[in-house]
Amino acid sequence: EGLKILQISDMHIGPYIQLSDLEDLLARAADLAPDIILVTGDICDHKPDYLTALRLLENAPARLGVYASLGNHEYIRGIGRVRRHFDKTTIPLLVDEGLSIPVGDATLYLGGADDPRFLRSEKSYQRLQHSVEKAVADASSEAFTLLMSHRSQALDYAAPLGGVDLILAGHTHGFQFGLGGRSIFEPFFPQSYIWGHYQKENTQLYTTAGVGHWLPFRFGCPPEAPLFTLHSA
Repeated sequence: EGLKILQISDMHIGPYIQLSDLEDLLARAADLAPDIILVTGDICDHKPDYLTALRLLENAPARLGVYASLGNHEYIRGIGRVRRHFDKTTIPLLVDEGLSIPVGDATLYLGGADDPRFLRSEKSYQRLQHSVEKAVADASSEAFTLLMSHRSQALDYAAPLGGVDLILAGHTHGFQFGLGGRSIFEPFFPQSYIWGHYQKENTQLYTTAGVGHWLPFRFGCPPEAPLFTLHSA
């Protein structure tokens, strides 16, 4: 009750988003006093800045810490290098696994799904499914279970499992065109959960439009780092 979660996704530090933008974001976030910060992939596209970006995130004020999962750009930029950077920080990188975090008398179980690189073939969808299953396999029925997945399609695999309360995803950028808080492309890709809040069975999903962008423009789909506050149903 009252737990505040800040999600940072798809920063794509590089041509259009700078390290200074991340510093400004974290300074603004500090005023909101998040309890935990979750980073759901695609952190940095400029290789020399990757570790520096992680250092900024590592030092962000959050009493329960900062945790991360992988996006497809971590693979594009070199997954070996990325993992070595994470190893130099205190940020847990959750891949096909999860952990339990005590929160007062309650427990938050936090899982991290791997990214399938490209989500096109049947094999790639199976890879995502298996990763989701592994990420939450150790969650207890008493815990609030939260899954970090760069791909929003994790909802289709997490919901039938039961017990996954919330998924935080990114990747799509809302396709950078929106109307009324939804991507204008939503009618054409109804199973892609492009931007916003969704629910399937008892599992809720939020797909963020992300902090960064592919091209330097957005229409009706502003960049965002959403802050969630949990309340009893």
